[in-house]
Amino acid sequence: MRGIDLSEIFGIVQAYIITPKNIDKPFFPRRDKNGTLLFPKGKFVGVYLSEELIYAQKLRYKIFLLKGYTFEKKTSIFKNFISEVYESRLKAKKSGDDVMSYGYKILMNSLYGRFDINPKSTITEICKRKRYEELTQREKIIMGDKLSDDYYIVNIDSAILGKPLLEKLVSSTVLGLLKLEYFVKEGIFLALKCYKLVIKDDKKVMKQKGPSKNYVNADWFQSQYKKPSTTQNISIESNFRIDWHTLNIAKKVTQLSLRLQMGNKRDPVYDENDLWIDPVPKEVLDLAGEDTSVLKIDLQMVEDELDNKNKELAFKNLKITNKDQEYSKSKISLVQEVVTLRQRIQLLKDTSLPDDQAMSSHQNKNKDSKKEKKKL
Repeated sequence: MRGIDLSEIFGIVQAYIITPKNIDKPFFPRRDKNGTLLFPKGKFVGVYLSEELIYAQKLRYKIFLLKGYTFEKKTSIFKNFISEVYESRLKAKKSGDDVMSYGYKILMNSLYGRFDINPKSTITEICKRKRYEELTQREKIIMGDKLSDDYYIVNIDSAILGKPLLEKLVSSTVLGLLKLEYFVKEGIFLALKCYKLVIKDDKKVMKQKGPSKNYVNADWFQSQYKKPSTTQNISIESNFRIDWHTLNIAKKVTQLSLRLQMGNKRDPVYDENDLWIDPVPKEVLDLAGEDTSVLKIDLQMVEDELDNKNKELAFKNLKITNKDQEYSKSKISLVQEVVTLRQRIQLLKDTSLPDDQAMSSHQNKNKDSKKEKKKL
């Protein structure tokens, strides 16, 4: 697919991607060998929507197409349906009809799934997650295009920003725009889903994923911020615990460690006192079995860079040559001017008496005039 302009296609493409060297908030997601979702920098091969790749080029990513499937780009057949259902939901919410509001919401959220069902089929197809991930990827592009680089937390449908969005992007009623939930007075952001906010009237909002979410408080966030390696062990009592191997239900007490998972998504940065001050993106090199294709691209890039360097060198040499020629011309001109001046000086010497001869002649004339006076 080399030589194809991304702006002319629409589809799912495998591409060799090189991220900008100093990027702090990479755009493309990848899973490592342990299944952890990362947003790394480096060089890798992945399968993404063409729309994502086009947006990444604006972020100074280098994109090299390897292969893919392209489709004819068409307007969504569900656009009018969604607009009408959304308007109905707004009316239901305004009238206080929570049941109908929830019903309209489910209709919109389950739209693709319901219309994809074949009522005559008796076969249930179990597919890999990758097949449907493209349905949510475009929203990530839309979010990224609206947000500045000044953000703290970004999810698929929400974000915590350092600066307000443009007014045209914010509305609590218009479909597709973002709703302003609250203004944040203070925040501690330890991880993607691990943060504490202080909002209006000093109300606290805390988010923590996993089994420890019900056991963290404001003091815990403060202590973790001051010393991220802090670990607190607690006991959790579960009154209804299922053992799926034996199908027994029992009351169980388990031990839980309240701590941050350091370095699993980004690499920590420490100061001279060995204190954690910031995270940076992990760097990866994953060619996904496309080593030959990627090496050819790398070779072509090196050859292109070498060719550009040679052109630059030739241009510099040309400039130096031109300067040398200008210098030589200037030098020749100066030498000619010196020669001309010397010739003029010599000519003046040849056409006029020397000073001592002129003085001697003047003295002789004076003597002759004195002799003539005496005779008289």
